Amino acid sequence: VEKLRWSDLSERKKAAATMLGFDKWSWNCWVNNFESFSWKQLYEWELTPYLESLGWNSQRWNGQNGPPILKQNRWDDLTNEQRESAMQLCFYKTSYDELNIVEYGFGYPIERPAARFVPWADLDSETRITMEKTHGYNEFTWNVPALNPSELKGWFEMTDSEKRGAEAINCTDLCWDCWQAQYNSYGWKDLVNRGHDESYAALGWS
Repeated sequence: VEKLRWSDLSERKKAAATMLGFDKWSWNCWVNNFESFSWKQLYEWELTPYLESLGWNSQRWNGQNGPPILKQNRWDDLTNEQRESAMQLCFYKTSYDELNIVEYGFGYPIERPAARFVPWADLDSETRITMEKTHGYNEFTWNVPALNPSELKGWFEMTDSEKRGAEAINCTDLCWDCWQAQYNSYGWKDLVNRGHDESYAALGWS
């Protein structure tokens, strides 16, 4: 299914993808990586310069002469310019190298835990009680992100009770580390392994 562009998905599959936070553009970019589109279409969208940086041309894209040698390279073998081109095509280390996302993490989009962003007063009583008991939330620390000390912890640092609380709002390891802890507990090597280092570097981190 990941080889299909959005317009080729059945309505049922579009509905499922929408529930995961995808729309037409994000699916075609982050899931399909534009692989099902013609060179002419990509040229019209001004995406071909990024492909050319990675060794592609119209003949290779259309199945002639085979893929470029660069296709055999790993993410770490690419130059900074080539990585930037790959990122413009919605690749990151994990997807470019076709690594196991369970082991190495998943890039964007990681589903947003909708319940976490519901005001405290609007939460159902069961969720409020659970978050009070497991994380010590109150109205103030819930409504203002990053005030609760548990939000600075990575998933691997959390107690079993805290993990159960996170799971109560449909947020497990990948979700928590992204939306709650925002990778604050990660070392640079961890960010590199998960393909997030380029995003941090763009913001001035090293």
